[in-house]
Amino acid sequence: MSPIDAEAAQWVVRMSSGALDPSEQARFDAWLAADRRHEGAWCRARAVFTMLDRGSVMNAGQAPRSKAAAPTRRMIWGGAIAAGLTGIIGVGLATRSQHDIRTVHGQMKDVRLPDHSLARVNSDTRFDVAMSGRLREITLRQGEIWFEVAKNPQAPFIVTSGDVTARAVGTAFSVRKFDTGTEILVTEGVVEVRGGKGEGQPIRLTAGNGVFVPVVAAGPVTRYPSDQVERKLAWREGKIILSDEPLAEAVDEFNRYNRQQIVIVDERIRSARLVGGFEAGEPERFARIVHVVLKVPVRIQAERIEIGASDARKTSHR
Repeated sequence: MSPIDAEAAQWVVRMSSGALDPSEQARFDAWLAADRRHEGAWCRARAVFTMLDRGSVMNAGQAPRSKAAAPTRRMIWGGAIAAGLTGIIGVGLATRSQHDIRTVHGQMKDVRLPDHSLARVNSDTRFDVAMSGRLREITLRQGEIWFEVAKNPQAPFIVTSGDVTARAVGTAFSVRKFDTGTEILVTEGVVEVRGGKGEGQPIRLTAGNGVFVPVVAAGPVTRYPSDQVERKLAWREGKIILSDEPLAEAVDEFNRYNRQQIVIVDERIRSARLVGGFEAGEPERFARIVHVVLKVPVRIQAERIEIGASDARKTSHR
C-alpha cells in the first residue's frame, strides 16, 4: 500500500470514531488540498471501509495471540482497511470505475458514464473513469472527448490530461490531448483549468471560450475566441471547418478519421492557407478541392492520397 493510501486509511479510521475537532479538521483539509491524489485515496479508503463487514473485522481481531496487547478499535479498522486496499482494492474499484474505454481510428461514439454524464468520444481516444460520491475523475490517455456533465455540486467532475486538469460541476466542455499540451473548449457553464501539476493560478473559462495549455515549460498558454471554439468542435457533427488553417493542419485532421491517408509530397505547400467546410469522411473531395484552389497535382489511390509533386516524380490529378 502506498504512503498516500496509508494516510487516507488513518483519516478514515479517525473519522469513524466521531467528528473531528477544529484542529484535526484543519489538518485534514490541509492534507486533502496538498495533493490532488489525496482525495482519490481518501475515497478509495472510504469505499473499502464501507464494504467491510464489522463482524468479520472484529473476528479477525480475536485471532489467537500470545502476550501481545489487545488491539484497539482503531488498530483493527486500520489493519482491515490496509488489507482491503492491498488485497481487494481491485474489487472495490471495479464497482465504481470503468477502465480503458477507447475508440479506434475513425470511430466516434457516445458513452453514458455512471453518473449519467455524456461523453462524446472522438476518433482514436482512450480514457479511464473513476467515480465515487465525492469525486468524479476522468483520465484522458489520448485523443479527444466532449463532456455534457450531470450536475452534482457534491462531486466535482475532474478531467486529467498529463499535467493539466479541468474541473467542473455541471457544464459542457471538451478536452483534447496533444503531445505538446492539452486543449480545453467550453460550450456551457464554467470550467477551472490548472496546468503544470496544479501550480500557479487557475484559468477560469466560461462558455464559448477555450485554451491550449502546453506541457510544462513548453511555451505560453494560448486562448481561443468563440468562433474558434465552434469550429474546433465541428467534429461532433462529423465535419471539419477550416478558417485560414495551413494545409498541413487540415491534412492532420482528415487523417484522424480515415483509413485513406493524405500525404503532402511537396513540403513547400504545407503552409498554404485554406478556408471551407468539409465532411470528415470525404478525404478525396478535399484533395480535389485542394487541386483546384492551390493548382497542385493530386494522386488518389485506395489507401493513400498524395498532394503536390516532388522534384523526383511529378504526379497529375486523376
